[in-house]
Amino acid sequence: MEIISVIAIIVSLITRLLYLYIIIHVTKANNYYSFIFTGLSICSSILWIYYSSITDNLPLLIKSIIDLIIFIIAFIFIAYFIKEKINKSKEQISPIT
Repeated sequence: MEIISVIAIIVSLITRLLYLYIIIHVTKANNYYSFIFTGLSICSSILWIYYSSITDNLPLLIKSIIDLIIFIIAFIFIAYFIKEKINKSKEQISPIT
């Protein structure tokens, strides 16, 4: 039964990484919706960490911790891309002389 939980963790993390790679790198989805989604996912991962520590569910705890790390990295990347997008739009606006 333990092997099923390990396989589920691996599949879940691979799909999560692929999804975030497609969102951030391929489609360049650096809008506020992806920023909000990632923030909510961080909150969800924190709640799952709390729940899995209370119920002594080690596979869920490991998955939640790894999810949290992935979402924090994605949050930082999205915030960086949004900042770059704002800076580029400020540079394109030229004052009227």
